[in-house]
Amino acid sequence: MTLFVQRAVAAVPEFELTEDNRVTVTRICQQLDGLPLPIELAAARLRAISAADILDRLSDRYRLLAGGR
Repeated sequence: MTLFVQRAVAAVPEFELTEDNRVTVTRICQQLDGLPLPIELAAARLRAISAADILDRLSDRYRLLAGGR
């Protein structure tokens, strides 16, 4: 989760881990099996979509991370 937050702040400087998004961020990291590269790619997606949207789209997790604009 620390890696996600670090990369999220790098992508979106105003991002904060809060009580409201802690469960979502935890689930994102769990869905990505704690693998560093997918976590970094998911955090970078915060530039375009919310953490909740990332989690919703992780049913096909590698398609989300590999897709472009």
